[in-house]
Order: sequence, then structure tokens, then C-alpha cells
Amino acid sequence: DRLLDTFELYAEAFHSSGGEFGIEELFRLAHEQEWWPELEQLLMTSIQGYEGAQRAEKLRMFGSHYASFSGEEQRAFDVYIKAYQADPEQDETRDNVWALAEDLDAWPIVANLYDNLVDNSNDPIRRSRFLRARAQLEIEKLGARERGIETLKRAVASAPTDSALNDILLGHAEDADELMGIAQFYEDEGAWAEDPDARIGLYRRAVDAYKAAGDATAAARVLKSITKVAPSDDALVAERIELLEDAEDWGQLADVLQRQSERASGSRRTDMLRRLARLYGRSVAAGPRALTAWEQLLEHEPADDEAFEALRKALSATEEWERLQLLLARRTALPDAEGVRGLLEERVSILVNRLEQRERAVPILFELASLTPYD
Repeated sequence: DRLLDTFELYAEAFHSSGGEFGIEELFRLAHEQEWWPELEQLLMTSIQGYEGAQRAEKLRMFGSHYASFSGEEQRAFDVYIKAYQADPEQDETRDNVWALAEDLDAWPIVANLYDNLVDNSNDPIRRSRFLRARAQLEIEKLGARERGIETLKRAVASAPTDSALNDILLGHAEDADELMGIAQFYEDEGAWAEDPDARIGLYRRAVDAYKAAGDATAAARVLKSITKVAPSDDALVAERIELLEDAEDWGQLADVLQRQSERASGSRRTDMLRRLARLYGRSVAAGPRALTAWEQLLEHEPADDEAFEALRKALSATEEWERLQLLLARRTALPDAEGVRGLLEERVSILVNRLEQRERAVPILFELASLTPYD
């Protein structure tokens, strides 16, 4: 038959030219005469020995020829699948597969393709990329959001430092009201991570998820885990303190402030001690600890007005007169102290009327007498 002879001549030319000549005519004849099986065998034989990107390029070219004929989308899709398996790094091939899968409603086949790619990959970054694509397919094409989120978790476990991937997971979790589950996932992954940066990153995601879910207590708990990895990060400590305040976890907050006050110096120590004293001051039962914190603050900052007034009031209320008069003495001894006359008079009153120790008041009376009326 003349047409078959023509087909065989073009096939010979195709082989001898290394696939550069005769392919359009071969596809035209196969389409007209329904010689697709023969053409497929010819094409597959022509790429024996090709691997990877070279094989994928040839298959992608075959796919484009199949796709140019109406009604041959399935054949084109099958060839593009083979091309993608040969070189999954080609975005163009992926786009071809997804476009035809949409037309053919062939998403389960694409899902299986990604499963095979994941199973056959030893590179965690590539595995993560395939899992991410599979999750996108599950969520957007198969309507399986929960399954897609689980697949995204696997992707994150494979590439925990991929910021874009983590953002996608959190976004879908928020849409699906699954933030608590995702937060727990990140907390668990952080506990297993060996690399410190990866551990901090995962814990950080857990904190953000817990905060978004409204669980300040859990967020503060994870921040504690981060501070164990990065103990010198003041910003993390400040955030944990804020979360404990939001959660009204006063016991944990007091512990954090106490530890930080012991470690800190300068203005930071002042701030920690002040916050600790204010916190203890909220509770009658914690009154002695509040006094201790205020005293520590005065030792660190002797001219601190708030600490002085708080101690002055508390010691008067508890009738600890000796401690009070010593507090007043230290205050008047400060350079540029204000209200010295009133403070000295208060000391005299305490020594005479409260402690009944007139002899101790005498030097203070002489000091008062030496002051001008304007002091």
C-alpha cells in the first residue's frame, strides 16, 4: 500500500536523521490512517538510550505533536507524563501535564505520578517540592483539603526551612480552622529537629500558630523552648513575657522575671525587677516577695522613686519601723536628695514614737537644726 510505504520511508528518514526529519509527516499519516500504535512504537524506539533531560525533551516534543491533533489529548497526556517522570525539574512539562489533566479530569493519575516521584527521590528538597505539588492538587483539584494539609506537613518535615512552603501550610490550616493541630505539629517537629536554626524556625511557626489560634499559654510554652536554644535573645524573652501576661499565667511570669532579673544588667535589670515587684504587689500573699523585689531594685537603682515610695508605703503598713527608718536614712544620704527635711522629721517620729529610742533621734535632730528653713 502506497501510504504504508510512504510511512515507512518517513520512518527511515526519521531514524537516520536522529529524529530531526519526517516527524510532522509521520504524525499526519498516523492521524489519517489511525496508525498510532505503529507510531508510538517508532517513537519509543527512537529514544532508547536517552535519559533524564534529553529523554524528557524528546518526549515533550512528541507530546506537542500529539496535542496538535484534535481528539488526541489522551495520547499527548500519556507522553507528557513520561516526560515529567524523566525530568521532573522542567516547569514546562509540569504545565503541560496539569493543563491536559484539567481537560481530561485525570488528576488521580497525576497524584500517583507525584507519589512515585516522592518514593523514588532521596533528596529532601525535591521530595518536598513533589509533596507540595501533590498537596496543591489534593486541595485545589480533588477537594481534599484535610488530606492536602497532611501532605503539606510531610513536605515541611522534609524541608523545614522553606518559608514559602510554611506560609502555604499555615494559610490552609487557618482556612480550615486547623491552627491548633498545625501548631502542635510544628512544636513536635521542632522537638525532633537537630539543627538549631531549623529547631528555632519550627518553634517560631508553632508560636505564630498558637497565637493565631488564641492560645497564649501554649505560645509562651513554646517560646520557653526557643529561649533554651537561644537564651541570649532578649526579643524572645520580651515576647514570652507579653504572652504570659496575656494568658494571666502569673506564676510562670514571676519565674521568668526573676530569672531575667538575675541574669540581666543595667536598664534591663531595672525593668525586670520593676515588673517583678509590680507583679508581686498584686497579691497580698506575695507581699514579702514584692518587698524583696523593690529592695533589689533600690540596691540597683538607689534613686528610683517608685521603688522608694512602694517600700515606704509597704513597710509602714506592716509596721516594720526599723526597716522603714533605715530606708529613709539611705534616701536622705543620696546626692541631691529632695525633701530631706521631711524625711528626717519622719525618721525622728519613728525613732521616738514607734521604736521609743530617743537617743538615736538626737543626731538626726542636730542634722535638722543645721538645715536652713529652705532645705
